[in-house]
Amino acid sequence: MQSDREVGIQVARAVAALSIVYLHSWVAIARFPQGTAYPIPFLSVYGWLGVDLFFAISGYVICLVVSRETFAIWPFLIKRVFRLYPLWLTILTVFAVTTWLWRGLQPNETLGFFLHSATLVLTDGFPFYSIGWSLQHEMAFYLIAAAVAPLFGVMGLVVVLLASYLAFQFYRYAMVSRCPCQSPR
Repeated sequence: MQSDREVGIQVARAVAALSIVYLHSWVAIARFPQGTAYPIPFLSVYGWLGVDLFFAISGYVICLVVSRETFAIWPFLIKRVFRLYPLWLTILTVFAVTTWLWRGLQPNETLGFFLHSATLVLTDGFPFYSIGWSLQHEMAFYLIAAAVAPLFGVMGLVVVLLASYLAFQFYRYAMVSRCPCQSPR
């Protein structure tokens, strides 16, 4: 990667991170009495776009990584696991304990659901700590990229991702058409 691209990616990551941090803090603070916080209008409404920006950056960087001649599947996956899981498990545990002490656990917040969420395997709906949904999708992307790109290259990865997206949209449309009384997940 050229150094000018790295600087651009780092700036984009910073913008994405700051918008997500602001949105999460705004959502948390918005529960306090009125006048406690002063919103930044664009970020308080559209800060979630930072997640989309992160996904785009991640897709670009991972395509660069998997297209290298020196790419190896297991070191790639191990590096991603050690980059995500320690912090995720720490934050998930702190959230669970804090939630339990603050308001008590809800009926759906079981030990089994906590452990499933800890794996970052896709859940039906949000994981135990809802912001982990993006990490679940990130891990799924890493697995797909590691499996597809070495065999079919970056274009093969693009085709698989596009085909899966179109299949999901078709399924969603079919479910809504079949029963308009419920929206699909």
